[in-house]
Amino acid sequence: MNKNELFTAPESNFDMRDRPKGRRVAAAMLLLLTAGGLLRFFSARDGLWLDEIWTIRMLFSYGQPVPSATDVLMSLHQENNHYLNSLWVLFLGPDAEGMLYRLPSIVAGTACIPLAWMIGKPRGIPTAAISALIIAFSYPLIHYSSEARGYSLALFCALVCLACQERVIRGRRWPFIPIIACAAIAGVLSQPVFLIFYLAIMVWSAWRMWVLERNPRAFLRNWSSCHLAPLAFIGWLYFTDLRFLVNGGGPIIPIGKVICQSLSLAIGGPESPIAAIVAVMLILPCLITLWRIDNSWCVLAFLGIVLTPALFILLTQRQEVYLRYFLVPIAIFDLTLAFGLARIWGTGNHIYRGICIAVLASIILGNMVHVTRLLNCGRGSYTGLMRVLSQETGADLITIGSDNDFRNEMMLGYYIRFLPSGKKLQYTPRKAWPPGGPEWFLTQSMERGISPPNEIGGPVRSYSLVKFQPFAGLSGWAWALYRKE
Repeated sequence: MNKNELFTAPESNFDMRDRPKGRRVAAAMLLLLTAGGLLRFFSARDGLWLDEIWTIRMLFSYGQPVPSATDVLMSLHQENNHYLNSLWVLFLGPDAEGMLYRLPSIVAGTACIPLAWMIGKPRGIPTAAISALIIAFSYPLIHYSSEARGYSLALFCALVCLACQERVIRGRRWPFIPIIACAAIAGVLSQPVFLIFYLAIMVWSAWRMWVLERNPRAFLRNWSSCHLAPLAFIGWLYFTDLRFLVNGGGPIIPIGKVICQSLSLAIGGPESPIAAIVAVMLILPCLITLWRIDNSWCVLAFLGIVLTPALFILLTQRQEVYLRYFLVPIAIFDLTLAFGLARIWGTGNHIYRGICIAVLASIILGNMVHVTRLLNCGRGSYTGLMRVLSQETGADLITIGSDNDFRNEMMLGYYIRFLPSGKKLQYTPRKAWPPGGPEWFLTQSMERGISPPNEIGGPVRSYSLVKFQPFAGLSGWAWALYRKE
């Protein structure tokens, strides 16, 4: 058995008469890159939400010295400190445009599209095209590529590691070994949950290299050349900062719900157990189809989608677990689905091809429903809130309270800059409410699709609903603005 048989499906397994010409391939790639990039760009045009503002406040707290780049790496000890993103925010300062904060995430998320093409191309042009198509229109990937956080950068680094590791295993050592090391280090600096995927890559590459070499010395040399430097850096970062990280807290979502949500959104379905079951029913035939010709990928898929995420949940015992932690496993799920569909397409059977087209169309349309909601609702636009407050309050001083002091005081403290000149906002915590309460009251909910009541009770008088802003889900929340009668 030769190296090609060990790793990928030979391109001859596909119907080569369907192989597009070079110009058509380039045009298709350019079209997908443009469409995916525009979706990520326009999804990033809504206002910053809590976790992004938290990073700004963490770096530029009033009355506190601005941290240095060394402090970002070694001294903040805060889970919301995504190192590379924090350094970018530190470089821009506290008053930059929101889109500038999000620019690295947009670029990294868009770059994942050609990376998906590169990962699929050794398995045939149909595989490359379907892989790039699903990644380009994946709602979870679009969502987190439009936020000033580290998840999009971590996904980009993970796909770089994967693409280069496959080439190293096939015998192409230079320049892919140093790229793997740099991408792994950058991935951890982007977001420490990158380690979930990196563990899968290390185990998978060790297995593949051992199968190929059967020589302990050659195996250790080849594997350590890829992973020794990143492991040394991860060890240094752990003893310097990771072991001291403080959990900032957050809503506790049942892990079963997070798993269902991840599986559902991986295929663009509604967030429901039924959609999660459909996702499993789609991926299993793909794995069975791939096993005979690409068992290496099947092993990686099991490690990256099932085993290492499960170990993360079991070993950390975290109560706050969210879909964004599994963004890379979702991408591996989508690539596995793409590989299986491309293999079925390659049979040339018209019925099978019709099924592939129907599945792909359903996935793309389902994802676009979520993306459209993100474009319309965003993460809960506080710029709109400030506009209503300034227009509806006749006095120069706007007094407001809320049902969550931590979240809303931080959000309003950032968005106060969008008030017109002469207007001032005073946020009143619940424990310091004046007699009768503030003029405005703000409520928030992380349940998508809620309908707020038209009236709520206050300390003395009731409050009537003035404005309701829904949100797309995953990040942010819906808010309802009430005014004292």
